[in-house]
Amino acid sequence: MTTVKDELLQRDVEAYFKANADIREGLTDLTPRGLSEALVAFALALKEAGVASDKERFVALLAEFGATLRSQKRDAAVLDSPRNIGVVVRAACRAGVLTDLEESAVGDMKPWQVTQAAGLVNDAIVAAFEIPKA
Repeated sequence: MTTVKDELLQRDVEAYFKANADIREGLTDLTPRGLSEALVAFALALKEAGVASDKERFVALLAEFGATLRSQKRDAAVLDSPRNIGVVVRAACRAGVLTDLEESAVGDMKPWQVTQAAGLVNDAIVAAFEIPKA
């Protein structure tokens, strides 16, 4: 059985959400390096097509290129359920919210175990935000 840290502090919750965002960003192909490489390829393609001197065509192609990149980023942010649950558990491991599980072990777990661990993480985060009744 996976164990959740006894009491989550603000720093734990912040670390969890940062780890979650970092893992999700790592799942996208749109990284700064990837963007740089895409822009270089785009510029070379424009030069080969003789578009570099046609301002209107250049602006239209650049807008289309930007829309394609934004679409890829948006699509990458939407994960299917199994990957989303895996991200929740990996982020909790990375942030120290799950105390007895290594992030690298998540991929070797059975899906029901990952789902169970994700439920524990979600419950702990909800509990951390509950305001005690006076």
